[in-house]
Amino acid sequence: MPEKMLITKGLAELKTLEKRILSKINEAEFVSAAKTSHTNISPDLTKKQFEDNAKADLASIIALIERRAKIKSAIMKQNTITKVYIGGREYTVAEAVDLKNTIRFQKELLYKLQGQFTKYSNTVDQQNQAVERKIDDLIKTALGNEAKSNSKTAYPLIEEYKKSNEYSLVDPIKAKNKIDELSKFIDDFTNEVDIQLQISNCNTEITID
Repeated sequence: MPEKMLITKGLAELKTLEKRILSKINEAEFVSAAKTSHTNISPDLTKKQFEDNAKADLASIIALIERRAKIKSAIMKQNTITKVYIGGREYTVAEAVDLKNTIRFQKELLYKLQGQFTKYSNTVDQQNQAVERKIDDLIKTALGNEAKSNSKTAYPLIEEYKKSNEYSLVDPIKAKNKIDELSKFIDDFTNEVDIQLQISNCNTEITID
């Protein structure tokens, strides 16, 4: 008869099963050696007892492994169907779990974008400040200290030098917008994913054949 349980119970049982499987494997004795003419493996254990114990332990371990596989399969199957809403987006539980485990990629991309945008924005600012200082020096040298106030005289020189030397960002992806979008996505997802998965698991049943 099919067995039903909430996913929260299934997840808890998976942890218990994994501990029991490893414990039983560690404790089990499946093969030994003894004199052919003797009926005992040891003073307090007969060959027949050893054989029965070995078979029983193997059957128990296999049953636990199969039980774990059935529960895991039922959870995975249900997770491809059940929907959750995180940060205003719809995901299957399977998608949300995978994204939770791989969101480090989005974080790495964000760090890269932030680092390059900050670095080269600073470069542009520093270089353009240097251009402004150079313009002041050129005006003073070529036209005298009062020339900067004479816009008709200074303007063509300033514009020509700026055009040849000023810096600007080469930003084909509009990095600031991408940074803002990615930051919001990561914050919204990481702040909500655990609670939304917990709510889903507490309200979703699986069927174990």
